[in-house]
Amino acid sequence: MVYNENAPFCKGCETQNEDVEMRHDAYGYATGNYCEECFENNYPYRRDRYYNYLDAGEYLTDDY
Repeated sequence: MVYNENAPFCKGCETQNEDVEMRHDAYGYATGNYCEECFENNYPYRRDRYYNYLDAGEYLTDDY
């Protein structure tokens, strides 16, 4: 247990750690606080650390 009462709780394993961060899905929406282990192993949302907006659907181009 962490002695810092301001440290956030992980949404996956429900523990209080210093390495818990606010995570975002592939489209930039906040999904909650997850530790690194839960983010790698049991994260329920689509996670793309290197997100390319060209793969997300429509985008504007000059070649029409």
